[in-house]
Amino acid sequence: MSDVAMFSIQIISGSIPQGLYELRREIYSIEKKFLKEENLICEEDYLGQHICVYHGEKLIASMFGIDAQKSPFPAYTRLPVSDLKDCYYSTRGVIHRDYRSRYNLWTLITYLTFLTGIKLGFINNVSLFENKAFVELIMDVEWMENIPRILVDGIDTQYEVMPAIVNLCYGCESAWELLDQDIKSILTAQNFRIPNTTTTELA
Repeated sequence: MSDVAMFSIQIISGSIPQGLYELRREIYSIEKKFLKEENLICEEDYLGQHICVYHGEKLIASMFGIDAQKSPFPAYTRLPVSDLKDCYYSTRGVIHRDYRSRYNLWTLITYLTFLTGIKLGFINNVSLFENKAFVELIMDVEWMENIPRILVDGIDTQYEVMPAIVNLCYGCESAWELLDQDIKSILTAQNFRIPNTTTTELA
């Protein structure tokens, strides 16, 4: 049995997934020093969707999605909440250190998060990114350059994040094209495929 055959995907709402705190702590507190341990889990984590990829019982990739109008995105960007109607906000993507060079997990977790947004009825995705070049390896996004510079307090210093928006259907299809065939087979078998009614037009 290949390692990929042991992958399972879970979309979890209303509770904290097994292994999430530990994975976020390893990446966001210890490695990147973005978040203090008391901020690794917040109230929003109970209001949106945790998109999780497990290898056996180990959580190896996770991203969080939530209605952008209920997210921190308006506060960070100073955009009116009404401007974010039909927008899904994705954040806190993490990949287990032992799996970063395998399976194209960033693309997979992006695909799954965007697919979740589509199934919930959202049209666009908004996010805050720290690395433009890395994002553009997966897909083209519209950088919201008219928004004032956003600096976030980390553990030792501030770091900058850049807001972007992308059509969920376009982003989902772009990510799908980059996935390996064995991953596509698992997604198809577990019913994680793009609905036939999607379009590829950038909103």
